[in-house]
Amino acid sequence: MEDDRIVDLYWARDERVIAESERKYGRLLRSVSYACLGNREDAEECANDTYLEAWDAMPTARPQFLGAFLPKITRRISIDRFRRDHRAKRGGNNRIIMASDGDLNVGISSADDLKTYIEGKRNEGTFLSILGFGSGNYRDNTMETLAHNGNGVYYYIDGESEAQKVFGTDLIATLYTVAKDVKLQPTFDPAYVASYRQIGYENCQLSREDFTDDTKDAGEVGAGHQVTVFYELVMTENGQKPDLAENTAFMTLAVRYKAPDGDVSKEDTYSIGVSDRTVPDSDTEFLFCVLEVTLLLHNSVHLPSDGSVTYATVLAKLRGLNLDSHSDRAEFRSLIKAFAG
Repeated sequence: MEDDRIVDLYWARDERVIAESERKYGRLLRSVSYACLGNREDAEECANDTYLEAWDAMPTARPQFLGAFLPKITRRISIDRFRRDHRAKRGGNNRIIMASDGDLNVGISSADDLKTYIEGKRNEGTFLSILGFGSGNYRDNTMETLAHNGNGVYYYIDGESEAQKVFGTDLIATLYTVAKDVKLQPTFDPAYVASYRQIGYENCQLSREDFTDDTKDAGEVGAGHQVTVFYELVMTENGQKPDLAENTAFMTLAVRYKAPDGDVSKEDTYSIGVSDRTVPDSDTEFLFCVLEVTLLLHNSVHLPSDGSVTYATVLAKLRGLNLDSHSDRAEFRSLIKAFAG
């Protein structure tokens, strides 16, 4: 029976619709549920519950694809059952890994509806990893919406080397969430720091009052995950003195975070100052090169006016670093070589 006729039966409260839905979509629904629950008896029950919920909640607007509408109900019922059955046994760390070009032509397609749906899943405690593939019709804005609003991380895979990096290192580092809604707030001592500016992560900035507001969503950190944030500082005359005491603190860093299944934040504070100053290692020197390239790409007003930072100077710095053991960094050097001409 065609989908339009099955929908008519639902609207007419015709009991034949149960048999027709089972005949056409039963195998698919049981497969969807089994993937969530791993139990055939439970999957059978969830498929049957799907028909009953569709009977009670068939929308007045005709579903465009019944083959997407019914499995969506099954998936939600199965996930709810999984959580109910396992809540007392262990704390969950649930993650969806989604590979797509962002062209979502089945189910939710509106950016606003998608944002609302993803935020709901975020509030239920489900984390998200987005893997972007493709070109031409690639929908970057959709992928950004998914990641930004859904406790998510986002990777774009443009070739074999990037795939090796993501699947070999990056994805594993963020796969198991150890803290959610992580917020950082630096406070600089005006006696030593005259001015400062944050470089990067502009779209992740929060207002000062949002730092202590536990209802505000923030970033997630996985086991093995590292986050680097740059600040450019202009030190006062006092802050530039070479004989400052080792215990002199230039700033205080406050870190707030929640447990993966928690709702209340914990806050830790750290003093940073003279004793924390170090000579940059090769990893930091590489990050400096990346930073300078971003300034060049944006033709930033913060670039030195004397022209001392160019693609050629960045390339010279990169050639002075040992990048052979990092294929992604070596690829970055090749890109800058092309820019430098």
